[in-house]
Amino acid sequence: VEGNPAAEWEVVALAVAGYGTGQELLAYEEYGRRFTPTVVVLNFFAGNDVSDNSAELSNSPRPYFRLEGGRLVVSRPSESRQATTAWLNEHSRLYSWQKRQTQKLERYVKRSVVVNPVHRVFLAERDEVMERAWAITEALIARLAAEVASDGGRLLVSYIPFSDEVNADWWEETLRESPPLRDSRWDFDAPSKRLAAFCRRSGIDFASPREALLVHPAGARYYFKHGHFNEQGHALYAAYLSSEIR
Repeated sequence: VEGNPAAEWEVVALAVAGYGTGQELLAYEEYGRRFTPTVVVLNFFAGNDVSDNSAELSNSPRPYFRLEGGRLVVSRPSESRQATTAWLNEHSRLYSWQKRQTQKLERYVKRSVVVNPVHRVFLAERDEVMERAWAITEALIARLAAEVASDGGRLLVSYIPFSDEVNADWWEETLRESPPLRDSRWDFDAPSKRLAAFCRRSGIDFASPREALLVHPAGARYYFKHGHFNEQGHALYAAYLSSEIR
């Protein structure tokens, strides 16, 4: 705490694996605001958060928002579908096998046939579908910031880079393994710049450890290969984030 480094923080973690910004907004509305937080940190992962917010780019059974006349409208998966899926996961070996095979096919298609949404966010060319996904994403962040402010807190958007974004050799490996990516132009600075500019225009606090992660002392790696933070990455990010919350 500024002026009192010995002061203690109470930290409430509402992170859930696989959540997009829309689900994180709903989690705050349902649970987070009950704690009247001073600071709400929205961790924004460049690799999939924009595409996860779009029903055009993701088919996961989650609530999706769309913009109608500039207003966010949510569509939720039916409770009967969720209940049926949960029952099949628990009791049907055939369903589980089919799901695994479908996931394998999806991974193959995303690697060998089309541009994976994980990488699509870094395209240098204008992408109309991604533009719509960004519009939804920015509206979600703006709504979350407004609700946090109305509850007496402030929102901090923290940008977490994609692993290939800060490891050039891993990106070269990805290009070798995914032919559809080779014919496009890429701009790895674009998502962080766009998010930073949006937050600046909207009066929302923004932070990014990207520059620190681009430095690799003694060959340090901060991610599991093509994945999320490893132990070193978590330590670096925790130190960075704690310096930004004051």
